[in-house]
This record gives sequence, C-alpha cells and structure tokens, in this order.
Amino acid sequence: MKSYVIGIDVGGTNIVTAVADLKGNVINKTKIPTEAKNGYKNTIVRIKEQVEKVLELSGVTLSDVAGIGIGVPGLIDVEKGMCYFSGNLGDEWQNVNIKEDLKKFFDLPIFLDNDVNVAALGEKYFGAAKNCKDFIYITIGTGIGSAIVCDGKLIRGHRFCAGEFGHLTVDRNGPRCTCGNIGCIEAIASAPAIARRIKEKINSGRKSIMVDLAGGIDNITAKTLSEAFDKGDELAIEIMKETGEWLGIAIAGYINIINPELFIIGGGVSRAGERLLKYIREEVNKRAMKVQKESCRIITAQQLDEAGMMGAIAAILGYLNLI
Repeated sequence: MKSYVIGIDVGGTNIVTAVADLKGNVINKTKIPTEAKNGYKNTIVRIKEQVEKVLELSGVTLSDVAGIGIGVPGLIDVEKGMCYFSGNLGDEWQNVNIKEDLKKFFDLPIFLDNDVNVAALGEKYFGAAKNCKDFIYITIGTGIGSAIVCDGKLIRGHRFCAGEFGHLTVDRNGPRCTCGNIGCIEAIASAPAIARRIKEKINSGRKSIMVDLAGGIDNITAKTLSEAFDKGDELAIEIMKETGEWLGIAIAGYINIINPELFIIGGGVSRAGERLLKYIREEVNKRAMKVQKESCRIITAQQLDEAGMMGAIAAILGYLNLI
C-alpha cells in the first residue's frame, strides 16, 4: 500500500508543497514565491519542481505516493480539475486544466479545489471542526471567502460557486467592491479595506498611534490595528468595533440560513482573536435568530499559517477515502 500523499497550496504570494503520511503528519515541506506574473505555464513547471524537491527531501519516491491534493484561489471545477478564473493569479489562469497539465508529469490521482474549500477540510480533519458535521469556515485576508459544510459534505453549488460570503451586501451605500457591487462585506472588512478605512479617518484629521507604530500612514495594516487596540488607541478601538459589527451582520445572516454548529474564522485578520470576536459575537447576538445563535459557536481557526497546506493534504486523503 502506498504510504504518502502530497499537498500543494498555490497562493497569490507563495507555493507551499508538502509530503505527509496517511494520517496527515507532515514529513517535509518547501515554500517558494509563486511568481504568477511569469505566467501559468511557468507556475506549473515550478509546482512540478517543488514536488520533486520535497520528495527528495523526504526520502520518498513517487511510487510511494497515493495522490496529490491542490488548493488554488479561484473558481474551480472539481470534477474536471479546471480553473475558470483566479483574480489572485492573473489572466493566464482562465480556463486552464491544472489537473491535466500536472498529470503530464505525475501519473497519480490529483484532486483540485478552491483554496477556501480545502482550508475548511483542513479544519474538519485536523483542526477546530473535528467531529463536527455542520460548520461554516470563512477566511478574511486580502479578500473574504467561505466554505459551507453540511452533514459532513462541502456545499459547492450548481457551478461550484457556493460560499461567496465576501460578496454579501451589508451596506447599500458602501464602497465599491472589486466584483463591481456596492457595499460588499469584502469591501468593508477585508485586510485592505480595514487599512483603507483607517487611512481615510487619519487623513480626515483623526489622531492615532497607528501612524507611528507602522512607521508611516502608508504602512498601516490590519496587524497595526491590533497593536494599537492593545495600547488603548481610540481610533483602533473604533475601527475594530465597526469591523466586528459589519462582519457580525453578515455572519448572523449566514447563521440564520445555514444553522451551523460552528462558525470558524481564519485568514490574517482572524489573528486579532478575541479583540475582534467580541464585537462579532455581540452583533450576531443582536441579529441572529434565537435557536440558531444559541446552537452555534463562533471561533477562530486552528490552522492559520498552514491552512492551505493542511487543507490540500486533507482534500486528497478525503478524495481517496483514506480519512
């Protein structure tokens, strides 16, 4: 019996490739810049090279590998292994068959899915959602995405587009989103949106230690917000509270509709932890229906830095019915 799987997290910034045993224990991993600007074909070759490298580092041969799991940011057809669109990776990633292109190098079972879906599987098998059949996972970073798991299964939708939490409208008079809509939660509570809101307040005359903490207004990030919040900065507290309230509005709607046992928040912004969760929970408590809110816990993800990698490992193990 083959004893290992490979998990690949293809991000807009980095590619992480790992070899793991059939229990999900990582043997070794590599991390390189994605360099998506150099084109789709170049990235496929880089993935091939990293698979070969991590196998060598692990002392594992390809004949010992049961399959490869891959998480990619974008609209993915899991049946065909197609990527129809990826805003993070560029125009060359439209209508490309990643599965077929990798099978030219590796004659193995390959399972491809959206990065948020695989991160949710990572939480299901190795993280906060163990033994939980009904949960929602959202990631808040450069954008906001989500995965919905009901009765232990991912809800994908007719065209594999289910879970576009980031594009729920929460403010009809809000800022324009990259999707073209007005007032999406992503345009208000993603990491870039948080930084934009802070800068707008400071440019309008508000005082804040965030400028000094970041070494200049242009360097302010969501991480700066948490640092200033801990120091009692008035603007930081205001922005954190507003962000939690906006997220709470959207999350309450999701909880009312899906009725999950767990609502898991991952991504870079989730590092704010209880600073942010406090305000999210308060808003959800105001807006969600009694039965749904009382039966749902809102928590942060356990798999943060390694969410994509562990998710890709979980995805291929699940695809092969090994977990």
